[in-house]
Amino acid sequence: SNGFLVKYSNNSVRPFSIILGWISNVRAGSFTSQGNHIKSSTRLVAFNTDQADLITDLSSSLSFSLSDLITDLDFSPFDDNLLATCSADETVKLWRVCEPEQEQPGGAEVTLCPGEGRLELVAFHPTSSGLLAVGSTKTAQLWDTRRQQSPLAALEPHGDQLQSLSWKQDGSLLASSCKVSQSYNIQSNSVSSCVSLQSAQGLQSNKDSRILWVKDSDHILTTGFDQMRGREVRLWDSRKMGSSLGSANLGTSNGTLMPLFDPDSGLLTVSGMVRCSLLSPLTDSMKAAVSHCLTEAPTRGVAMVPKLALDVLSCEVMRVLQLTDSFIVPINYHVPRKEFHADLYPDTLGRTAAMSAAEWWKGLKSPCSPPPPSLSLPLSPSPSLPPSPPPPSPSLPLLLPFSLSPSLPLLPLSPSPPPPSPSLPPSPPPSLSLSLPPSLPPSLPPSLPPSLPPSLSSSSLSLPLPPSPPPPSPSLSSYLSLPLPPSPPPPPSLSPPPPPPSLSPSLPPPPPSPSLSSSSSLSLSSSSSSLSLSLPPSSSSLSLPLPPSPPSPGPSSKFRHLQGAVLHRDTHFTNLKGLNLTTPGECDGFCTNRHRVAVPLATAGGQIAIFELSQAGKLADTGLPTIQNSVNVADFSWDPFNSHRLVVAGDDAKIRVWQVPEGGLTETLTEPETILQGHTEKIYSVKFHPLASGLLASSSYDQTVRLWNLESGDEVKALRGHQDQIFGMAWSPDGKLLATVCKDGKLRIYDPRKSAEPVQEGAGPEGHRGARVVWVCDGKYLMVSGFDSRSERTLYLHSVESLSSGAIASAPTDVSPSTLIPFYDPDTSVVILTGKGDTRVYIFEIVPEAPYFLECASFNSSEPHKGLAFLPKTECVVQEVEVARGLRLSKTSIEPVAFRVPRVRKEFFQDDVYPDTAVWWESSLTASAWLAGSDGKHQSISLKPKDMTPVSEAPKEVQVRKYLPSSHYLEEKTDEQKKDELLSAMIGKLGNMEDNPLPQESFQGVEDDEILGFPASLPPISSYHPLIL
Repeated sequence: SNGFLVKYSNNSVRPFSIILGWISNVRAGSFTSQGNHIKSSTRLVAFNTDQADLITDLSSSLSFSLSDLITDLDFSPFDDNLLATCSADETVKLWRVCEPEQEQPGGAEVTLCPGEGRLELVAFHPTSSGLLAVGSTKTAQLWDTRRQQSPLAALEPHGDQLQSLSWKQDGSLLASSCKVSQSYNIQSNSVSSCVSLQSAQGLQSNKDSRILWVKDSDHILTTGFDQMRGREVRLWDSRKMGSSLGSANLGTSNGTLMPLFDPDSGLLTVSGMVRCSLLSPLTDSMKAAVSHCLTEAPTRGVAMVPKLALDVLSCEVMRVLQLTDSFIVPINYHVPRKEFHADLYPDTLGRTAAMSAAEWWKGLKSPCSPPPPSLSLPLSPSPSLPPSPPPPSPSLPLLLPFSLSPSLPLLPLSPSPPPPSPSLPPSPPPSLSLSLPPSLPPSLPPSLPPSLPPSLSSSSLSLPLPPSPPPPSPSLSSYLSLPLPPSPPPPPSLSPPPPPPSLSPSLPPPPPSPSLSSSSSLSLSSSSSSLSLSLPPSSSSLSLPLPPSPPSPGPSSKFRHLQGAVLHRDTHFTNLKGLNLTTPGECDGFCTNRHRVAVPLATAGGQIAIFELSQAGKLADTGLPTIQNSVNVADFSWDPFNSHRLVVAGDDAKIRVWQVPEGGLTETLTEPETILQGHTEKIYSVKFHPLASGLLASSSYDQTVRLWNLESGDEVKALRGHQDQIFGMAWSPDGKLLATVCKDGKLRIYDPRKSAEPVQEGAGPEGHRGARVVWVCDGKYLMVSGFDSRSERTLYLHSVESLSSGAIASAPTDVSPSTLIPFYDPDTSVVILTGKGDTRVYIFEIVPEAPYFLECASFNSSEPHKGLAFLPKTECVVQEVEVARGLRLSKTSIEPVAFRVPRVRKEFFQDDVYPDTAVWWESSLTASAWLAGSDGKHQSISLKPKDMTPVSEAPKEVQVRKYLPSSHYLEEKTDEQKKDELLSAMIGKLGNMEDNPLPQESFQGVEDDEILGFPASLPPISSYHPLIL
């Protein structure tokens, strides 16, 4: 039975995460590959992005640039600094990652070219050095890194896309899963056999699957989807694959289940990609789950930290790294124990390869050597001897925690010694060299050296001051060679050292040297029963780094608390009936200017209703005058320089220009002012030029963009180069360039006056549902709102100067079928986005530097809206600090919405929020002048009212002291003095009794006998008779 279920109950292993250990500023993107997208060694963490680069060290911005997208990666189990990657360019590369302070290599040490199409998977052999399994589209190959010309073998082809590979722990068998109804294969690899031994038909689904071996047994575990899209985990016997031994259903979701298995504890961690959860069941007989962890952000990938990097003194049995869009989150699993328990840590796999790739290929079978006792049970010289309890004083863990602070995410932890060199003797196997990381545990006292348990199995603990120069990075050839026989261990030192006189902060120590006398290493040996702390004779102080500072919260937007509020009902248009809810995706739904709003109706003939903003209220039930287009409306827009001109694009490939009379419609219009003809297919969208009056751009199903001069009614330009549907287009702020986003996955920039072909072209969104494009940051960047490969709505930022290099940043939002329609305010650099049928409005501030997207508070409505259009900046109420005012179209009403910045001193003009705004509603040149080569520029005006003072010139507020000055407390009187003063004040107010007697004291009272007895003339009481009423 498993001890975690029987001994420690269901809450024995629990996830634990501290935000101080998160790695921030991570730009993980949307992946289309089959790997887990993140891997960890005992020293480094590597993850891939959606661009052609690989990040391995965030503290020193260490990244490797490749020619194409990285699809999978893996660290060598015998060398923490050796990383293998495969990419879509059909190559496998081995990288030697140096220490952060050393110069990184300019290229890969080894490059393999399998030549079988796009590569998806790469996995190191668990027992042999230099042996790789590489998975391509439909087959897997075995490569010896010393033989770069050809592979050792090409395994039996699969029927469809290869989705997962897993080596057995002894390296004798390789398991794989395939997309064809998720079939599973067990292959044996030797000189005489490279064929499939067993195969099984898995779950009836073509979605992603994963496979891995369970311990060193004959059982394998698979994850995938069933016919009802339910996620399942199944256990199989590799000797009889006819049916599974058991299964567990984990609910329905789109996220791929990524399993991680710890052979020492038997714990299985199953994480769902995108789904914010992480489940830890036990694999033995498919037992119930031990714990269930709900994470804070969607999962992009997971990796398990090697066993040698765990903090055994806190009884940490597993650590999982979760890759999210912006962070790498460590999730720690601890067994609640007060001291070290040896039964939690059986002997684990060592760091020395059992054989070479060539020897393994010849048929040798030798398991990977177990580690020395000091590695398997760090606190005990032998598995049979229980460790002594640590003293109550603070202690330094033998295996320092795997630090994941944002400032230094990749720290030397418990590295294995570098491969032996012919000139240097290897270190003895019973010892381990550990480098102190730049951050110590918070419990370590800053002024005293850490005390260590006297019963720890080690010979000496050396922390000298003089740093040694960093050792040269070992070459790949030394890694591939087999290790030399170990030398005998040094004699133990049993004398305890005197405590150091002081501690002073210094720079972090350099990485460990291969020799035993490394000046910055922690040497541990199992040849003695005591531990001593020794310092060099010449050193008088022990230098330790300062504890890490808290992570920086990062940049924040001054609009992060932007508030959206629906204005008073008196400004609403209500009783709206017959609204057209099926406008094309390229149409914004409705449009407005400062005087009137145009709304499409569902009645026949492509009718559009016009409402004057000055006449808000309840609309009449019938008899509304409209504009009749005689065909279905595809898109429509107001002329920014003429509030009476409305252009409407129809399904008949014609553009109709309408003139709305002053005061609004009084009768139905049936004849347009002008009809523009030139397109041969249905029109997608229309956009007016931002500077030139009467210049219009239109996109159509004929895959062209045409420019029109409304004054003459002629077509003046035709832009070509699109290969599919045009989702959206936008003019640059200076009116020189036109950007388009297309369904073919391309983003194009045109200079219409110079060429009909695009001047720049780059990759756009991967999704094919729809997209929008808008120029931001003074025309230096393009922001694209689209969908990623998983149909998640995402914002992308592209640099105009290097459009071909792809997006420089992305910001995912949510999953919804409607495209986010952006409105960009150039004065505040705030973009407001929402989709048709949404109830949430997203708000971001875009900055021209990382992280580029600063998310602000969103606005939520009670019911779905059909569109959101915005009014000119002059319609905002400056006194209420409004930065944008829009109209929200619902099914039965039109409501004005004001977006305000909360400020305290509203009586002053907020000049930091309101710079001079462009008068974009006035043209600067004509269409003919622009076509002739002239350029214009908008004038600017200030929004400051005459009776308001800018907040930058406002007098500073006087700081009110919270406490009285000290002189007040020094002169405070005693209780007796206060009592005397109170009595004196009362006497002074009431007056002296002797000087001013009371008036009643002068009156003469009655005699005493009249008070004490009755008068003689009165009869006795008994002679009175009662009066009955």
